[in-house]
Amino acid sequence: MFILVAVLGVAIGEGKYSDAVLGAWVAVWTLIATYILFALKVASQWEKAVVLRLGKFTGLKGAGLFWIVPIVDTIATWIDHRVMVSPFAAQKKH
Repeated sequence: MFILVAVLGVAIGEGKYSDAVLGAWVAVWTLIATYILFALKVASQWEKAVVLRLGKFTGLKGAGLFWIVPIVDTIATWIDHRVMVSPFAAQKKH
């Protein structure tokens, strides 16, 4: 989708700007889109993410949308809060 918008922008702006300016705009918007791609995270309603900043615990994030700082923040693990059901057989009295 982003590439389509970039190509349309180049086609519309043909002749108005130099190739260097258009190349710079495409490069800048590509970097912004890449940052957003890696920074935006989504946790399901029953999930939480353990976020570490430079290896130190900073908190739990979720449920829903949340942002992290790429490279600086990492998600160590995802915690599942759903209830697990285990089948078991009834015991007999002795």
